[in-house]
Amino acid sequence: MLIPIPASRRDAAESAFIQRALNFVEAQIYYFEYPPLEGREYVQVDRSAPEGAKTTSYKMITRVGKAAIGTSDGDAPMSVFFTNEFFHQFFPIRSAYRYTYDDLLAAAMSAQNGQPINIDLEEALAAHDGIERALDVVAAFGSATPPTGIDPIGPDVGWLGLLNQPSANTYVIPAGGGGTTPWSTKTPDEKISDLSGIVASQIAATFKVHSPKRIIVPVLQYQKELAGTSMSDGRSDTVLSYFVRTRKESEQPVEVRSWQYLAGAGVGPSDRMVAYDPDMRFVRHMISQEFIQLPPQLRNETYVFNCRAKTCGVVCPRPLSISYGDGI
Repeated sequence: MLIPIPASRRDAAESAFIQRALNFVEAQIYYFEYPPLEGREYVQVDRSAPEGAKTTSYKMITRVGKAAIGTSDGDAPMSVFFTNEFFHQFFPIRSAYRYTYDDLLAAAMSAQNGQPINIDLEEALAAHDGIERALDVVAAFGSATPPTGIDPIGPDVGWLGLLNQPSANTYVIPAGGGGTTPWSTKTPDEKISDLSGIVASQIAATFKVHSPKRIIVPVLQYQKELAGTSMSDGRSDTVLSYFVRTRKESEQPVEVRSWQYLAGAGVGPSDRMVAYDPDMRFVRHMISQEFIQLPPQLRNETYVFNCRAKTCGVVCPRPLSISYGDGI
């Protein structure tokens, strides 16, 4: 006669063991996905500085030419020039990773069970990603504290980014018919007016010296208010396609892109758009050393790998080639 075993006396780990035995482990390993790194796309990288450089500088020559109608034998107006030099300091951006001898043994055992993980490769890639993400933030904000939701990269050492150049132009976004400036409250034509306005404002303010070639807006405004909204009056264009097409037809083409860092980047904070010329003569990200991994250090039974890159932030010899519009 079989005596039933009370439930309270059954081995609690038994069911977990059976569940594990029946589990199917996929061969594919999934990785957490982060937002794309677009800083190198929006601000071109300048690698001209040697790795050992501690500072970089550029000279700006300003010529002041004067002339006047000669009605007498007096002296002619003097034409002169003066020179300013601007310095930027390089600092390293550092990351590190480590693993122990026991970690290597555990990884070897995991490989025997059919799902190998290359510890040193995964750790190195994590360090590389960390440095690249820091450089992405530098491209946007330099070393300044970024908007809420974006991890700061350390102390402010005075670097600048594309989105916080202090001498850039400011375009005041006008209120729409609803009395406010956000695009969510504006008509398609009012959004077109804002895009055209920041371009025209820069051209007029610099007397045609600078003309924007690119406008970047926050991701939400790009997807919903520009690419996702049709023009009024039965026109088949979206706000985005209409603006890009008409600018191209005017022989002053302007591309429109999106970047998550524009959300909250303006005064207030508010959502900002930036219009600029991405040519390296006007704005560039100076990186003197790309990601490198230093030789390993063995500390007791732990291997430590220090990694680094080196930058001085975004250098903008012509800040008037950048215009900001806040409140969209």
